[in-house]
Amino acid sequence: MKSVARAEIIWAAVLGVALFLSALGLVELHWQARQLFVAHEHEADVHRRLLDDQANLEMQVRRASLAGNIGAGAAMLDLAGATGVDTVTLVEAPDGRIDFLPELRRELDAAKAAGAAAGSSGEGAKP
Repeated sequence: MKSVARAEIIWAAVLGVALFLSALGLVELHWQARQLFVAHEHEADVHRRLLDDQANLEMQVRRASLAGNIGAGAAMLDLAGATGVDTVTLVEAPDGRIDFLPELRRELDAAKAAGAAAGSSGEGAKP
């Protein structure tokens, strides 16, 4: 068996240390890349939420200006403008069907119940 020279042992130790430091550098770069990826995903999520908020605000502005736009168009045609009394807003219910706003639905249901109560109490009095 051939004996190993002292220079070869030192050279192997230096290369081993260099390999170990390279591995540590690789792990550090991997960690930094992961941190950047997480930060990017967070910023992309914030961007999506801001776009949703922007679309919602634009819809609210359009809805708020709708009566004015209708009134201006009606005035150009010499017609009476729309009033809040004549306007009904429809929304999508949680089950997917189109319905009135919850406040209006409660008013309509109360009026229907009052009409049904008045109709049932007056039936016996009819000739």
